[in-house]
Amino acid sequence: MDTTWNLPCGCRGTGHWEAYASGTGIPNFFQAWREERIESEPKSTLNAGQILNIADQGSPLFGSFCDELAKINGRGLSSVIAAYNPDLIVMDGPIVRNYPSLIAGRMTEYIDHYLTIPEIRISVLEGKAPLLGASVSAFQALERRKL
Repeated sequence: MDTTWNLPCGCRGTGHWEAYASGTGIPNFFQAWREERIESEPKSTLNAGQILNIADQGSPLFGSFCDELAKINGRGLSSVIAAYNPDLIVMDGPIVRNYPSLIAGRMTEYIDHYLTIPEIRISVLEGKAPLLGASVSAFQALERRKL
């Protein structure tokens, strides 16, 4: 992977995991990756779902891009595992829910080999985990006030 990409992130920083592997970042990453391989390539207007759908249908170029994306995700997960040593990592979002074999299925092979790989699951909460977690936290705070 070319480390000079330093793609812009939604937080206005550059080079962050989200800038490469999120639903909004994948198209920019794909464009930078593709321009490096194909000279005078016109700007791509594909969204993340379209890119992953074409890869899922067997396109060698798009499949190769998914391998690069898997490396990015493997590095990101390696950082999480090294920092927190979790027993379980739960992933959520439309990208991993709609393309589990391309995202979750490929990234584990790129997690640093010296780390103990935790169980990795895809959430069935369909993006509602933050709201459910906030509501549990609010109810717990109310219960503590009653004591």
